[in-house]
Amino acid sequence: MPAPLSVQAENAYKSKKRHPLHEAISRHNHSTP
Repeated sequence: MPAPLSVQAENAYKSKKRHPLHEAISRHNHSTP
């Protein structure tokens, strides 16, 4: 199930601190503007 935008944003913020590479890959896969 797709998480709400607020949850995605929070996860992205946490991922940025924990897994920069994973965050970059996830950002590339979603290709959000």
